[in-house]
Amino acid sequence: MRHIMEGTYPPLSETDWNEISRKILLYCAEYGIEWVQSYISLDRSQVIYELNAPDIALLQDIEQKLGIPIDRVWSADVLCA
Repeated sequence: MRHIMEGTYPPLSETDWNEISRKILLYCAEYGIEWVQSYISLDRSQVIYELNAPDIALLQDIEQKLGIPIDRVWSADVLCA
């Protein structure tokens, strides 16, 4: 099922963002979560991850297990025009 995960941070460097993404992708690989794509704001303060996960609770655990703040996690459907 498709899920969206959002986070807001102080503006971070590309190196910091790469480290956060690396931790999340390793977690995803361990728990059978498929990364679809990510978006980062131009000021590097907000990120949206689009993921396929068997269980939304796995994504909600990222904040606690990895120490990466997450604002919201929600389930989504893809709209086709």
